[in-house]
Amino acid sequence: MVVADEQGLQRGTILEVASSWPAPFPAAAEIEGLGLHLLAHTNLLRLDGFADSAGVEKFSVLFNPLVETLSATRPVSHGGLRGSVLDVFCHDAVTDVEGETASLALTYAGFPSAKCRAGRRYRFSELIDERSRATVEHAVGNPLIHRFSWWGQDSAPLHERAAGTDWVERIRLPSSDEKL
Repeated sequence: MVVADEQGLQRGTILEVASSWPAPFPAAAEIEGLGLHLLAHTNLLRLDGFADSAGVEKFSVLFNPLVETLSATRPVSHGGLRGSVLDVFCHDAVTDVEGETASLALTYAGFPSAKCRAGRRYRFSELIDERSRATVEHAVGNPLIHRFSWWGQDSAPLHERAAGTDWVERIRLPSSDEKL
């Protein structure tokens, strides 16, 4: 099933793919050890590079309608619960094979300039304080590779950070013609 809200699909739209039978989450025990309750974890696709707000059915190439639901909605908590939502995407400089595959599928579906970045969304039943966020981020990703965006119960961004990027710098690597 495809679900989209009234604003249509635009550049930067995030599509959420939810499985009817989600796989076990590897870090669930670590998160529950913090006293937190993970409600759901889903896959995300951030779309860029197209301006077609019609033809939502073309996105059927991105999911299996028999076991998944695709939605283009804002990250709100399940059932109106007062919880936190964490979106995790790779930094732009990190290779994203899943996103590249989705981009290729959209090319075949009629969106030749579409670009996708794949990510994950984690929904928690409670608001997560600043102190616990770093531990949760460590459980679900790597701060050198991932960007973490926190959302509150009102769908307003709580916090976005690319942890660890303050001390990351570019270094020039010698070419094959140069000696090491």
